[in-house]
Amino acid sequence: MTSNLPTGLVDLACDLVHLLDEDVVGHPDLASVRKLGAAANHYQFEFASRFASGRGEFCAVSAGMYVQCFDADLTDPYQISVVGPDTLRIRVGSSGVCRYWGQLDAEATVSGPTLSLVAEPAGMEPARLVGEDRHRVAYVYLHRGELENLYRGAEDDLPPPIGAFLAGELPATYLYSAAPSSELLDCISGLMNCSLEGRSRWLFFRSKALEIVCRTFESISAAEPEAGCGLSAPARRAVLKAIRILERDFTHPPGLEALARCVGLSRTGLCAGFRALTGKSVYEYITEIRMRHAVMLLGKPGARVADVAYAIGYQHPSSFTAAVQKVFGTHPRALQRRSSRD
Repeated sequence: MTSNLPTGLVDLACDLVHLLDEDVVGHPDLASVRKLGAAANHYQFEFASRFASGRGEFCAVSAGMYVQCFDADLTDPYQISVVGPDTLRIRVGSSGVCRYWGQLDAEATVSGPTLSLVAEPAGMEPARLVGEDRHRVAYVYLHRGELENLYRGAEDDLPPPIGAFLAGELPATYLYSAAPSSELLDCISGLMNCSLEGRSRWLFFRSKALEIVCRTFESISAAEPEAGCGLSAPARRAVLKAIRILERDFTHPPGLEALARCVGLSRTGLCAGFRALTGKSVYEYITEIRMRHAVMLLGKPGARVADVAYAIGYQHPSSFTAAVQKVFGTHPRALQRRSSRD
């Protein structure tokens, strides 16, 4: 079968893109594959037990965009090489651990409920991804040519890093990571639980792919997307070190003065660098990490809201409730019901 996707997109080298090959039925990582309707490159699949247990779906929604979702328990850490010249890669996950090594100053770890986007200009070296644990995720891959089609005449609506990517002016790989909104988490459930068939199913997948793209851009814009500009290499490394410390010690994070001393910056330098690189304050970033873990803990059977609050570092459940309301636009029990369904 010949793919209708551009070479730059097919060359992403993700193993699941083997779904585009005629011999996909014999692919060792897949137990079964079912082609859906008459649409080109639209498949449901189940993983082979030696690799993972679970299911997923792949849908090419245009010549330059595809959406992929799966819910699978990885039996072992799974590593792939990824090349995405002139391609945006968006990942929305409600669970799972994913580590990324690319043209960045440090490893990026995406754990639990997370929205991430990688914008990669042409000429970058292959990146490396390692996935672990249970992954319930949706991916959207968007080629620069397709982005141009979608936003022709409205380029100013794009967040600045994406606008630079579209104009071919992005100097290096751009990585954005944040807590996903409740609407983005609902996109995962919608894709995994879609009951439509035929053309209606394809249209539904296309609409969800576009929603994920739009809500991701909205999230970047809200986070002051010109982040990272003007930081020196030493300052950038220091802020990345601070991020790793907060990821590890988010329940009892060090104060600003202690954190600044630990990474070799002044308190003012740390706060300014953190805002420049992430678009968030240190406090906002700690809240984001806590919210990722909150979603995971709330999804466990019998979880109590107060216990979750204490487990992720809040001294008072009311403070936790206020944080959940601000980040997700809903109360912890509503978030708990959604997490349990997922």
